[in-house]
This record gives sequence, C-alpha cells and structure tokens, in this order.
Amino acid sequence: MAVLGTQALATLIAVYGLFMTPIGWGWAAFVWGYALAWFLVNDRVKLLAYRIFDGAKIETRSEANAPMPPAPAMCPGLSFPPTTRKMRD
Repeated sequence: MAVLGTQALATLIAVYGLFMTPIGWGWAAFVWGYALAWFLVNDRVKLLAYRIFDGAKIETRSEANAPMPPAPAMCPGLSFPPTTRKMRD
C-alpha cells in the first residue's frame, strides 16, 4: 500500500508541478502505460531466464502425486543413504 501511495503522490506532484514544470495528465498517463508495458516485458524475460538457467526439472502433477520409493539401506562407511535420483542429461 505504501508503494501505491508514493506513486500516486509522485504522479500528482508531476502533474501539478510542485517544485517543477507540470507535465499534465496526458504525459502522466503515458509514463504509467510505458512503465506498465516494460514491467510486463521484463517479467516475461525473467521467467524465460529462470527456465533457461534453472537446472531443476519442473515436476508434472502426476510425478508430484506419485508415491515415493522405499528408502535405500545405509551405505557402509557413509553417514547418508545413496541417492536414487537420476542425474540430469
């Protein structure tokens, strides 16, 4: 809520020209639209980057609901069980 309030206050300052030349409602709407458009573009680029650079496989719903295999026995000399996950190609 604080971010929205500060953005609204900054818009009013720019539109009515407190300590600056007023830009008017037309330019204020253009700036808001420009910022919103680039927000949407940047968000899609971010999601694409996550998909490219994230090495983890996204589980499908059927894999997420599948029962877990039984835990393997402890390996001699190790303090943790061996992994049963397949390595990524």
